[in-house]
Amino acid sequence: MLKTVSSTTNAIGALNYKGTWNASTNTPTLASGVGTKGDYYVVSVAGTTSLDGIANWGVGDWATFNGSVWQRVEGGADLNGVNLTVTTQADIGNTRITSGAITTSTGALTVNGNSGVVDSSSKIRTTSVLAVLSGREWQFKVSGGVYQLVDGSAGANRAECGLTGLWRFNAYGAGTATFDANGNISSVSDERLKIKDGAPADPIRMVMALEPGYYTWKYPEQMGEQRELGHYAQNVHSAIGEEAAPTPQEDKPWGYYDRSVVAVHTLALQNHERRIKELESLVADMSARLTALESTN
Repeated sequence: MLKTVSSTTNAIGALNYKGTWNASTNTPTLASGVGTKGDYYVVSVAGTTSLDGIANWGVGDWATFNGSVWQRVEGGADLNGVNLTVTTQADIGNTRITSGAITTSTGALTVNGNSGVVDSSSKIRTTSVLAVLSGREWQFKVSGGVYQLVDGSAGANRAECGLTGLWRFNAYGAGTATFDANGNISSVSDERLKIKDGAPADPIRMVMALEPGYYTWKYPEQMGEQRELGHYAQNVHSAIGEEAAPTPQEDKPWGYYDRSVVAVHTLALQNHERRIKELESLVADMSARLTALESTN
């Protein structure tokens, strides 16, 4: 739809159609401040050729010369503007734009495929469903500068990334999470996927070298303020070995595998149980011998 050109006609007099103009290649060649008053071209190919400060040309627009400069008259089927100022409201299809909000009659605004709303504090804040996986609805939110991945079906925050860039996940299998070189998190204990390769020779020594204790986090805004009881990765590394707490690369934070600590404790307990059984058997044998000796006297 071509907008009214009466104001343009009044400003420059009679209009003289000169043909079409390719605004991408500037064909025929037009130059700022150069032309004949009243001449105009209709844009056949959109482009960004700059004429007297105008560089947004859409198909159907008119390039008109008023005797001093080239002017653009909006034309064609598509609106080709740079800035849209809404003083009250503008309705475009199912979308309404006001000075402070963008809403849709369908109940959702889609930005890059994600449904949500736009606000001034978090720019894009998704409040509706982001994705549905295995029947569960997931949301992505921003709260107090912390990015949160929320399980909408359960109403629970499952992961968050704070101002320092550290990610925090909720309990994941109680210490069974494994991170590979690509950052994938998995939890696999299927015997069919493993090749047995022995056991620690002295698990009791490993357990005795561990130094668990209470601690609080240095970064409570990210890690929480709770006092916890657990192990320290460096101590686990020295007590159990590289398999339990690999040395981090490139100054990355230390971490360890809880399952390694559990396995060592299990082996130590089994060794103690076997030793107890042996001692019980020895005591029983000695008791039987002592009883036999007493009966002969």
